[in-house]
Amino acid sequence: DGRSLIGRDYATHTLSSSTVVIDFKKQSAASAKILRSVCKQGITFLDLDGSDAYPSMKNYRRTFFMTDDYLLDIFTLKADSPFTADWVMHSESAKIPTLTGATAPENSYEIKDIARSFLGASYREPAYRLLDDVASQLATAQWGCDFGNGLRTIMLGQSDTRILTAKDGGDIASTGEITHYRTTDGNLIVARRTNVKETRFAALHEIYDSAPKVKSLVRLEIEKDALVFEISVGEYLDYAVINFSLEPLDFNINKRQSIKVSPEPFAFLRLHRESGVLLQNLNAELTEE
Repeated sequence: DGRSLIGRDYATHTLSSSTVVIDFKKQSAASAKILRSVCKQGITFLDLDGSDAYPSMKNYRRTFFMTDDYLLDIFTLKADSPFTADWVMHSESAKIPTLTGATAPENSYEIKDIARSFLGASYREPAYRLLDDVASQLATAQWGCDFGNGLRTIMLGQSDTRILTAKDGGDIASTGEITHYRTTDGNLIVARRTNVKETRFAALHEIYDSAPKVKSLVRLEIEKDALVFEISVGEYLDYAVINFSLEPLDFNINKRQSIKVSPEPFAFLRLHRESGVLLQNLNAELTEE
């Protein structure tokens, strides 16, 4: 019937998955190519190329770096023409996600004519019109989201990132001539960047019991095409490196210590946060001055 037809508009759209939507369109029927898959010393590294999913994209690449404590989730996007990227994260929790680091909160509305201003051009897509209780905030620096079910996300900041929160489920609901129906009652969050030719979403996901273990996430700036993260987690200080350049890296982490990384796609070091003692290293070397 009409309700199930509209339900399929959402269920079959890329918006219904935790991934990146390009220009509000669903992906083509393409499979991701595994560039690298490594599991070593308790570290899982997976690098995927999904460029075939969006023919307009020169680079649609997702990279995972997982330890026992957290998951680094990197989306690298590039095209010849400007595009809009919606980074989407879903939660089955019925609780409204709690945002930190986002500013300029705007009211939340269930009336679609008003919510349309928050969704912008994406409102023309049937899948986006099925979102309820849409709210919008702006994040220019690092921001975080707690989904209220033990899942927490931290994302590195970038100017002009619009954060949308919404419900993607519920009972039958009608607004004017639009009738929509979903069988779930979860929430989702969208980080939107518009009119870009190149961008990178860098997020850390953590599952926790009573309290989060990750205390901070900092990106260390280096000249080459690589991401270096300093992560304070429990009693440890981790350095996670995703080396897109595949070149040797050498950088300082403080006044007396530096890290040399082999020409490998990733590296990892774990130090004791108080003493600075090296506890684990993979594809990298800690040097003292």
